[in-house]
Amino acid sequence: MSLIVDKFIKTSQSEQRIQKIIDGIQSGIPVLLEGPTGTSKTRSAKKACEMINQKCITLNFSSQTKIEDLLGQMARNSDQFGGFSFKKGPYSEAYEKGYCLILDEINLAHETVLQSIEASLDLGFLSFDAP
Repeated sequence: MSLIVDKFIKTSQSEQRIQKIIDGIQSGIPVLLEGPTGTSKTRSAKKACEMINQKCITLNFSSQTKIEDLLGQMARNSDQFGGFSFKKGPYSEAYEKGYCLILDEINLAHETVLQSIEASLDLGFLSFDAP
């Protein structure tokens, strides 16, 4: 049995799509890719990041995704005073370090999660209340 590892077929359309994604990344404007399942939206975004040596993090959404999954949460840490420390989520890490963040299946996210993302993009900083 042979395994296909990370094959991407270059066509004029795929190259144009990737270039548009690269242009969006380099301009600092969030890019939204929409379309039917299986049309290589996620793979195109990853390929664009790879082509410009931009680190990316992928977060797959579901109806169960919480704000804490996105931004982070307090976690036990015996090395810290008090026994807890803040563990950053993928959105916080990407936001802080300037990584690309691929929010896959974002249409499945709960409204409060979407509002948190929107607020950070509008305000230019991350903020959330601990429960």
